[in-house]
Amino acid sequence: MIEHGIWPVTIAAADRWLAGQIGDGQLFLAITDPPGALYWRDLPSRRDYKAGVHTVLRWRRAGAVALIFRTDTPMLLKRFHALGALFTLKEPAGQYRCVLPPAAFDEWLRLIE
Repeated sequence: MIEHGIWPVTIAAADRWLAGQIGDGQLFLAITDPPGALYWRDLPSRRDYKAGVHTVLRWRRAGAVALIFRTDTPMLLKRFHALGALFTLKEPAGQYRCVLPPAAFDEWLRLIE
């Protein structure tokens, strides 16, 4: 069920994680199939990105409608912001909790397919 650091989670848990109400451990407990949202724990290096994208596409076909993630990489922040990502919380370590809501998620997948 978990491949390439991508977890299928409920929408409710994704919303609580984005708001900082729960951490990764509680989010892990919200793994579900079919998914509401996908949590990409660590956006990978370019080498591993392609394999992760295939996992995301498979979960999208299973019903996922959004992507949540954290990053502090300026290139990723800029790219995902241009797609419509929302940055909901800046963690003490400087990383942002982010979401690609349904329309932005669909646009990102359209661009990478």
